[in-house]
Amino acid sequence: MNCRGCRDMLVAYMEASLDGAQAREVSSHMEACAWCATEYRELLQLQGRIEADALRISQRDYAATVMARVIASGARPRKENIRMFELWKRIGLPAAACLVIAVTVVAVILDRSSKVAYAIEQSVEAFHSVQYMHVKQERPGFDVPDKDREMWAQFDQAGKVERVRIHFPMIAGEGSKTVLWADGKGTVYFEAKKILVTVPEADIQSKLPEELLEVNLDMERLKKAQDDGRARVEITEPSSAGEMIRVKVTYTGNGFVDEYRVDPVTKLVQDKTEFAAVKDGKLELVSRTQFLEYNKPFTDEIWKLDVAADAAKIDQTAIEIGLAKGTMTEEEVAAEVVKQFFEALIAKDYKKAGLLYEGMPAERVKASSFGDIEFVRIVSIGKPFTEAQFGGGALVIKCQIEVKVNGVTSTREFSPGVRMVYNQKERRGIFGFDGI
Repeated sequence: MNCRGCRDMLVAYMEASLDGAQAREVSSHMEACAWCATEYRELLQLQGRIEADALRISQRDYAATVMARVIASGARPRKENIRMFELWKRIGLPAAACLVIAVTVVAVILDRSSKVAYAIEQSVEAFHSVQYMHVKQERPGFDVPDKDREMWAQFDQAGKVERVRIHFPMIAGEGSKTVLWADGKGTVYFEAKKILVTVPEADIQSKLPEELLEVNLDMERLKKAQDDGRARVEITEPSSAGEMIRVKVTYTGNGFVDEYRVDPVTKLVQDKTEFAAVKDGKLELVSRTQFLEYNKPFTDEIWKLDVAADAAKIDQTAIEIGLAKGTMTEEEVAAEVVKQFFEALIAKDYKKAGLLYEGMPAERVKASSFGDIEFVRIVSIGKPFTEAQFGGGALVIKCQIEVKVNGVTSTREFSPGVRMVYNQKERRGIFGFDGI
């Protein structure tokens, strides 16, 4: 249950009209959410005060004054206020008194809402209303290939991703990369390499960068860090119209400082800047995330890729690629994949070589820079080893291969990489090999 759902049920919870499951859900939420628990206590106190003073405040001139104030505000009563009016009417208060009480509740809550200080939970709740989001992130402080990215995401009513596009403007050695996801499939286009790959992906939400996609989770983690004493939070309210709420978070122990700017009206985060402590107490910029647009529907062009006509198209959802691991160890299956890959090149079986190499089309393998090389025989296949740049689970194998170029025979060294086929835990394949 989120904060909005809880607040909608607070009055019903207060009058014990919820069923057992609903009541437990509200109670459980309030145990974990200080904000909703505080609102519930304030509603209880408000009900007590108003019931005690019902006869006194039902005078005509007081009602007129309160009603005029509410009308002037242009506000609409919240659902729980209407339910409270119905409650008081049922317990026997005069209708006129009930009307004045309901109006008073609206006025008091309006007055309270206008003065309530910003709390992190407000941003968590606000994100639940987001259906479209456009985000851009720059990470100068990160030494990673895909450090900068831009994302467009569309959500359903339950907050789950329906479609997403992520663009990486520059990946070392590969140029730009664009990812589209919808309907359980991900499509990745490597512009420089002219390769379009479609992979099975049922759970994209768990794979996407959380700081881009779910700033509400980011804020929830922030609140927990504050409650646990792992972070000091300083909130600066706007001093004039047009200014943003500023939230500064200093994490104890690691020297990181996060600064958020939050829209005071929508409570949605507008940007996040991350700093790391360096010498002499100075801070160094690590990343900047800008939430460029919320709830602005995207054009159809966002969901299309500009793919070169001669790009290699690989659909890993339609073909079986790589080699089944079976009972082999990771080192054994890696060596076997490499062995079969070079055997296929020696036999000029480009279709098999392509299937072992991420499903690369046979014509792409044949037309690659290997066109000038004739693979003659395998001289040796080394022992698999890990290399930090490829991350965990990937193995590299140095191989000595006898080749013939322009009639001249020599031995060359190649170092193909082997890893799990994407989202296929029982299969392994080549993922990196110069020339293709």
